[in-house]
Amino acid sequence: MKPSLNVEQVGSVIKLTSRAVKATKLYNESENPHESVRPLLEEMAEIAKSLVISLPESRIFTTEVLLGANGLTANDLEFYKTMSVIEDLLSYVDDTSLVELQSLLNSASRELNN
Repeated sequence: MKPSLNVEQVGSVIKLTSRAVKATKLYNESENPHESVRPLLEEMAEIAKSLVISLPESRIFTTEVLLGANGLTANDLEFYKTMSVIEDLLSYVDDTSLVELQSLLNSASRELNN
């Protein structure tokens, strides 16, 4: 079951998504891709861990990602420093976040018009 996200969580999803897009672009365009995306992965790891801690569901990550984590768990910051973990998390919250974001935007728009 997908979680219902609050405003802060939706903001985290948006930040993660934009940084993931930027990291992918940097990785594809850089002569030294691992070094070029390292600062973004550090930032995304912090955002992702905070988001996961704030979610009520603990079964977010696929077995495949968990098996490839080299003994790390979702409690370890290092766990979040790979794109596969970030992609798993974004996939988990994707549908809900878009619906929630649209709902929040609609509510804000209605309040501004009143």
